[in-house]
Amino acid sequence: MFIDIENLKSPIAVENLLMPYKKGRLSPNKKWRLPREKITPDVCFEVLRSTNYAHSIKDMLERIYRLSDEEQIPFKEVVLSTFDRREQPLSVQVLGELLAKNNNYRDELDALINRADADFLCSAAQIKRGRRSEQKYFNQNDVFDCDKLILTCDYAKFNKPRSLPAVLDLSACDVVRFEYIDDDALVNVEKIIFAPYSMAYFSHVKSFPQHLDLSNCSGLNFSFCEFAGVKQLDLAKDVCVRFDKCFNIPLNMAFDKFKSLRVDGMDCSFLKEVYLQKGRI
Repeated sequence: MFIDIENLKSPIAVENLLMPYKKGRLSPNKKWRLPREKITPDVCFEVLRSTNYAHSIKDMLERIYRLSDEEQIPFKEVVLSTFDRREQPLSVQVLGELLAKNNNYRDELDALINRADADFLCSAAQIKRGRRSEQKYFNQNDVFDCDKLILTCDYAKFNKPRSLPAVLDLSACDVVRFEYIDDDALVNVEKIIFAPYSMAYFSHVKSFPQHLDLSNCSGLNFSFCEFAGVKQLDLAKDVCVRFDKCFNIPLNMAFDKFKSLRVDGMDCSFLKEVYLQKGRI
């Protein structure tokens, strides 16, 4: 159901509209907030008639996602209307897909989004219901039952994962950390999508994919990493890189693209065989 923006409101006005469902209403004496209320379809339709501002739409869908599966059922038209002839960013699409999957109307939503690869999301169980944080941590207890994982947080950390999906879409993350990656957890990843100008940290990574595309990253930090299996490494122009006690660094790396290079705890003789931009080492 298409809902046009009939009563355009500013982001602050929409934020005030959603505030009782995000933080609770102010008490009569304005000294504290009352308990949060449960959002209703009528409130959501009012939001949709007021704006298509991504942050407000995301907040609205997050309020719906906090509800139980049974309480989410009346919001089907709200979710579908959010994408009916409306452009939405990835972070909003992910929430919409999770709600649609929970309530069995994912095909209808995919038709509106017009996405061919509809089977890319992790299961809803992997995104815990409750307050969504801007940070996401994964460890050895996390099991991925999807081919593609999309994150919408600002910061993501993978610590000792036993396995990873074939595709990691980290295009919403400003900072990503991979720590203590043993065995083939990262080797079997076919594609990692980083956000433009993001920072990536790799610590104690024993094996990388043969093709490692880091061309979107503006800063890279490698610590105690083994590069023996890397055959192709794509880097951005003017990237800042640090190597700390790393092994088998590929000499065919595009060192001329580096804005700065720092090497700690290593034999630096390999630098004689490569070219760096003058004055940038």
